[in-house]
Amino acid sequence: MHRQFHVAILYGGESVEHKVSCRSASTVCEQLVKSGYTPIPIAISRHGRWSLHTNEITSSPIALTGDFIPAEEVVIRAGLGIFKLANGEKIQVDIAFPLAHGYGGEDGKVQGLLDMAHIPCIGCSVEASANGMRKFTTKILAGEISVPTLPAMVVERRKLHTLQGDQDPYMVQLVQEIHDRIGTKIVVKPEDGGSSIGVTVVSPVNEKTVWEALNEVAVLSQYIMIEPYLEHMQELEVAVVTEGNSISVSDPGMLIDPLKEQHKLVTYEQKYLSDHCAFMQIPADVPTGIAQAVSSYALELARIIGVEGYARIDFFYLPEEKAIYFNEINTIPGMTATSHFPKLAQSMGYDWPRLLSVLIEEGFDTYTRRTDRKTVAVE
Repeated sequence: MHRQFHVAILYGGESVEHKVSCRSASTVCEQLVKSGYTPIPIAISRHGRWSLHTNEITSSPIALTGDFIPAEEVVIRAGLGIFKLANGEKIQVDIAFPLAHGYGGEDGKVQGLLDMAHIPCIGCSVEASANGMRKFTTKILAGEISVPTLPAMVVERRKLHTLQGDQDPYMVQLVQEIHDRIGTKIVVKPEDGGSSIGVTVVSPVNEKTVWEALNEVAVLSQYIMIEPYLEHMQELEVAVVTEGNSISVSDPGMLIDPLKEQHKLVTYEQKYLSDHCAFMQIPADVPTGIAQAVSSYALELARIIGVEGYARIDFFYLPEEKAIYFNEINTIPGMTATSHFPKLAQSMGYDWPRLLSVLIEEGFDTYTRRTDRKTVAVE
């Protein structure tokens, strides 16, 4: 029987994925209690304030919010840990489990704070999180190990502020470059976003349509990525779990969306809010060779990006061409009751008790590896 560790669940955050994060935290807290751990929910509000939420977490489903509670405000102190602001009391935390998806949580910022506070952390390091968050960066890393990716371009939001609208000479040049490099039907999306938020299909591609799409996405990210729109593609997902010196990957699952033909792509609403939500078919209905190739690519990507603990890696598959393209990695994938990662992990033999046990053990092991070094050189 493992020791009853106190696990700080950091959730919510300053991201458009705030609500999904709250749902992930609710599920994980429930499962931690069932597995004999003590969850300590710490909400990060939409304005970045941290506060302790209820200590009365049970094995029954709960509904955590990311609301800031002034009387329960907490602060993180370098080298010391997490404390209540009101009375200076230190909160008992053996290990932290960041579950804030997207900006401010999945990009390495929270992981850096935890490192500086000397708190072990479940999941990927600062470096892997930061690299994994940037879709264009992961394309470059994928190319280094010959994993196929779609062509892409990135436009910075600050560039848009210098332009005089859709007839600016830059827009004429940009549209020509899109036609040459990407095609005549494109997807415009946040380069560092998730959950399909802000993903926009643009057709026809001209100065006006591209200008409108860029400005629509610019409110969500500093970097806007442009890729080809794949008309008949299927989305495949692979779970990654590290344990000791080994990395395990699942067989790919296929994302099934009953309303995909209507929406052209799987929207945020279809993933989380619809009565006819998209769901994961495991194993994916693809040829054996394709499934093996996707899992093999996922393994190589996990190694080069530096996955620790867990992640989900997503791919596009074109059945007619039998072509596979790496899409993105999620270093803090959704952990709700209907999320794809827990279902994929279960197909590998990681039910909730085993998964949590492995993730916690990995968190302690990676913390030891990161901190087991000399801090004084020749002086």
